[in-house]
Amino acid sequence: MATHGLLSTVMNIVAQACAAGAVLLLVAALWRRPGSGPFLLGPVLSEREDPERVRAQRVMRALYWKLIILRSVVGIIVLQAALTAISAILPL
Repeated sequence: MATHGLLSTVMNIVAQACAAGAVLLLVAALWRRPGSGPFLLGPVLSEREDPERVRAQRVMRALYWKLIILRSVVGIIVLQAALTAISAILPL
């Protein structure tokens, strides 16, 4: 019976670590506003290029990146919920 308690405790600790990781990823995703400042790998603005078009590309790239991070955060939260549920049921 002691192994069930230990396994449940370890799963609960991992679930809490998942929550902390999700928070860090979410903060990293929301840290930078879309389209703010130059991007290292962004296109070089030429004389013929429309600045509005370049700005729109930056916003799209930033929003796409934020969407990828948000999908990862949701996956981590689902994993955390599953681990918490298993650790709650395991001692029974």
